[in-house]
Amino acid sequence: MRKIILCILLLTFSAFGQNSGLIKTFPSAFESALDKNFSEEQFQTLYHEYSRLLSADDEVVKPETDPNRSDTNVYPLYDFKNTTLYKDNIDKLLISSNPNQRLLSVMMLGASGDISREGILLEKLKSEEKAPWDFD
Repeated sequence: MRKIILCILLLTFSAFGQNSGLIKTFPSAFESALDKNFSEEQFQTLYHEYSRLLSADDEVVKPETDPNRSDTNVYPLYDFKNTTLYKDNIDKLLISSNPNQRLLSVMMLGASGDISREGILLEKLKSEEKAPWDFD
């Protein structure tokens, strides 16, 4: 029984460490996505490496969740949205003509709990000819 509990604790703590390491390296990966020629292959690589940060956790879509809650399990990029790098570039990605950048920006808005750009996002979604995640 002790071994099972110890294994569970080790797995739990290793998961926290993985997110911490990912959060430290994410800014440089984000900077690489700012290149206007950011390709689908580059997006796939970035997503594969940082999916734990970019994929919305099930708790994000629960209505009782407070979007202003600083919970790194729910919004792993919550603190990143307050950085200059994020603030200076998220709108550029959101309105980019590059669908890979638009998709990344939408994922980052969800992963950071950023509701301040809700109006821009809704307008962009209305004007999209196809969804940014609908690659041919």
